[in-house]
Amino acid sequence: MAATAIMQYQTIVSRAINTGVARSAGMPEDQLPTITMKGRSDPLVNDTLTIARWNRLFEKLPELGPERLLTSLPRVTGSEDAHMLVRDHPRTKVAYLLVGIAEPARVAAAQKEGKIFPFYNHNPGDTVDLASIPIGPRIAALTVLELLYTP
Repeated sequence: MAATAIMQYQTIVSRAINTGVARSAGMPEDQLPTITMKGRSDPLVNDTLTIARWNRLFEKLPELGPERLLTSLPRVTGSEDAHMLVRDHPRTKVAYLLVGIAEPARVAAAQKEGKIFPFYNHNPGDTVDLASIPIGPRIAALTVLELLYTP
């Protein structure tokens, strides 16, 4: 039910923005943009137990540690839709990780400015700290191994 309300709200806001931009550009009323909904995407909600398991692992990594592990971020709009593959399988758990690629000093400076991150992937200004590249595959491997391990 909440997913439907969110989708309806997003549609109303999108229509208002699109119409406002078109009108401000002088678009005639009979040529205003239309929105046709052809599908949906539910919000991605992480499985808290899986994330807690992974966080315990990450805290032990020398490259991360508890001081570099962000565990409470505000909700954001994104474009991840992998969780939609399992929405008809309620027993399947979903857990999404965002592996940072910015130098810690840039992250700290951005947070002092009130930003969560200095930039976001797939956006202008997106840069990669080359030192962060080796940690991504290591995190991916450890998360899978942790899920395969059953004590």
